[in-house]
Amino acid sequence: MGGKEDRGARLLQQRRDERSTPYRLAKTGHDFYPATRAYLDELRVLLQKEIQEDPLSQKVDYTRNQYQRALTAAREVQGLRLSKIAHLAVQAAAGGAAAEDLLPEEKGLYEAMVRELKGFTRQYDFDSDGTKAPVPEAPVPAEAVREVVVRIVADGPQLPIETYGDSPLHKEDVVTLPEREARILIDSKRAVLVDSSRCS
Repeated sequence: MGGKEDRGARLLQQRRDERSTPYRLAKTGHDFYPATRAYLDELRVLLQKEIQEDPLSQKVDYTRNQYQRALTAAREVQGLRLSKIAHLAVQAAAGGAAAEDLLPEEKGLYEAMVRELKGFTRQYDFDSDGTKAPVPEAPVPAEAVREVVVRIVADGPQLPIETYGDSPLHKEDVVTLPEREARILIDSKRAVLVDSSRCS
């Protein structure tokens, strides 16, 4: 029974370790799952044998209590580790560090959870270009350039009229100009407004 008691003590210690490390997996032997299953199977077989031999013996009570304590501890350790694995997978899917101290039986579960969480995040992260293309911003319309028709009434030095560049404007020319440029000519008495309906 000494070997079984040692394994029972290690299982209880593992439960204490898992409880004391809420945000990470506690270190344990790589064979925790198969070793724990084998230990519980041995206790179950022993309990059944002792019940058959003498159901009222103290050995039955002792073995039953030992089995129940071990089973409760094993289930709690498993539940704590699964909860931590889920939490660590969420962190890893969001760009955090990968989980450490995973057991061989847990690695596949952890990797599958990270993969599924990343896919879910890509699908429903509406701040990115996942399944929903970014909505292009509506172009800001350029302010319309207002034009007016003017008649040139006086010759003179060429003014800086961008529309006509270096081409001179002569008396009696009728031209359409942007309002800003037409205003230069009108204010200098070189042109008069012809079509006021086009100037607003």
